Amino acid sequence: MSVKQWLAGCLSAAVVLGGLPLAGAADDTVQARQEDLDYLVQTLTENHPDFYANTTEQEIADKVSEIGAGLEGLSDFDFAIELSELTALAGDSHTMISVGSAMQDYHLIIMAPDWYEGHWVLSGAEKAYQDYIGQEIVSINGHSMDELMQALEPMISYDNEVRLRRQFGGMVYVTEILQHYGMVTGGEESLPVVVRAADGTETTLDMKVYSASEYAALDTDAYVNASQLRAAVPATEPDREVYYKLLDLGGGALYMQYNSCREDPEHPMDEFAAEVEAKLE
Repeated sequence: MSVKQWLAGCLSAAVVLGGLPLAGAADDTVQARQEDLDYLVQTLTENHPDFYANTTEQEIADKVSEIGAGLEGLSDFDFAIELSELTALAGDSHTMISVGSAMQDYHLIIMAPDWYEGHWVLSGAEKAYQDYIGQEIVSINGHSMDELMQALEPMISYDNEVRLRRQFGGMVYVTEILQHYGMVTGGEESLPVVVRAADGTETTLDMKVYSASEYAALDTDAYVNASQLRAAVPATEPDREVYYKLLDLGGGALYMQYNSCREDPEHPMDEFAAEVEAKLE
């Protein structure tokens, strides 16, 4: 998978918005936004099986009041983030909205962060930085990855740390999100990304900020990721051709790969579960 495909997949997960009728530029009024806010609260409380399982009615009411008090001064993008923060209070990985409809022309740096053995590592970047693939990401624009994740956490719907890191890794390179939380000022032509090699040597990479249209116009060979640099593709590399599969890696190690949250009609889940159980036995 190219870095462009990787980033596109993560970005679509981060910015696709469905079902929520965000106010457009033509009717960007307090009344229209209040209707959006009311619609969201109604949808969450009436359709979620237990919306208050991990939050309280007071906490939701306080957040709604906070959003309502600032409706006039928010941009479409900032309003969408406020709504995503409200939804994230459910503390539920399957209850979320995102900010795609509010992002007319987002900006990003081309980097793919990956969590590996307790550290964020650079697993993909522009080809000019391929020598730094695999090094630890120390900071972006002077902020550590821990600081950045803490800043973005309110807009992320999650119920475990793996989900939090996955969602964070799919949005930390979008500069509008970083700007909302004060991590960048906005309008930067590049951002400094500091990486650290195994021997402790730190290098600052001056990563260009691309607009969405500039990014789309780049050739795919402008990117490189870790799998492209490996001499052999590991058996555990994601297989997009199947929903799920079980691999015997030898030495008593089994690996279950789960690629899609749905049932394969050609390989029903009950059959797959029986295979896993039989193999474990």
